[in-house]
Amino acid sequence: MRPDILSHSNLLDEEIHSTFKTGSLYSAVMGLSSACLLSAMQWTGMIGSIEVPILWTVFGGLYSLGVFLIARARKLKGLWIPFALIGFTTLPTSIYVISHWVLPSGAATYITGPPSYLYFCMIAVSGFAFDPRISTIAGIVSALQYVGAFLIDRDHLRITSQDPLMLQDLTSTSIYLFKGMMMVFTGLVVAVLATTAKKLIQGIVAEEKEKFSIKRVLGEYVSPEVADKIVASQKIAEKKQVAILFSDIRGFTSFSEHNEPDAIVERLNEYFSAMVSAIEKNGGTVDKFIGDAVMSVFGGVLPLENPSEAALNAARQMRASLKELQRGWASTGQQVFDNGIGIHFGEVLQGTLGSEGRKDFTVIGDAVNTASRLEGLCKETNTGILISAQAVERIPESSRVGLRSLGKFQVKGKIKEIEIYGE
Repeated sequence: MRPDILSHSNLLDEEIHSTFKTGSLYSAVMGLSSACLLSAMQWTGMIGSIEVPILWTVFGGLYSLGVFLIARARKLKGLWIPFALIGFTTLPTSIYVISHWVLPSGAATYITGPPSYLYFCMIAVSGFAFDPRISTIAGIVSALQYVGAFLIDRDHLRITSQDPLMLQDLTSTSIYLFKGMMMVFTGLVVAVLATTAKKLIQGIVAEEKEKFSIKRVLGEYVSPEVADKIVASQKIAEKKQVAILFSDIRGFTSFSEHNEPDAIVERLNEYFSAMVSAIEKNGGTVDKFIGDAVMSVFGGVLPLENPSEAALNAARQMRASLKELQRGWASTGQQVFDNGIGIHFGEVLQGTLGSEGRKDFTVIGDAVNTASRLEGLCKETNTGILISAQAVERIPESSRVGLRSLGKFQVKGKIKEIEIYGE
């Protein structure tokens, strides 16, 4: 089921229908097959006078079959749920009612037999409604029915035994009252378990919906594989050796002054689509958009054999894509703008960072600042791509073709000069 349409209530409905459909089917098969088996045993003379148990198993099987059909039709909701569950708790009582009117000893015939244990099973089943009130009521109703059946026909419990403890356990009113009390407490315990299970389901649904929302937002900017990696990450922050790429538009201020807001947005979306495509094709992850700037990371979320080479390849494709866009804009008489790209390799802290109310999956560190400073030098050096020596030294010679050393530069925030290459 998709998390975007999932809710606590319909997930619980799904679980309830699934549980009752399976459980009631097994119960129906057990009841009806038991009726057939008991009938065969009586017919062959193996046992006699078991008409009441046969009638009881038939009734229980048919009732369970009815619940199964309702659950299969997905109609088990609202008041149907407590009625169905309370109905299950009356199945053991039905044999006592039949016995009271048919057999000489009435309900006392089976008061100590298997039907009494079935009450506890039915109370446990009530927990699958994930409603503590139903489980509590099931325990109370079971206790009242069992104790009531005993009190009505207790005079027929004419049991003799030389063991006084056994005699007390089989005939004492206090023992049966104690059994009823155990049913009540069983209902309370199941109610607690039902509440816990419900909270767990609600927590799972909330978590899945949050993950789905994050993936849906991330899906606008990164590939599904990257989105899955980010969502699945359990670490708050971790150190990574990555390549950082900063790209910023040149002449965007002038462009903004001479165009309407809707035209600006349309142009930015067209530009960003091309830039993001080049980044993702080379294994990069768009970290964020900062106005008209793009910050991306290579080797952080998805492992790359050579993050610096991947970043340089992405930068080259970004420049090539921009030239195609420029030709298209120029051919239609639209204003053209350029961009600059800075690349640096270094250690960053990657993870979910931010305030308690809002967090972003991002990277921070000196390497990020350095890449940003390099991008700022593009205009000063009249270069489309600037890349630090730390990144270049990790790139194979075959991929360095076209790069030239521009010497050492003092960038803002750094004490030591940085050797820079341009293309």
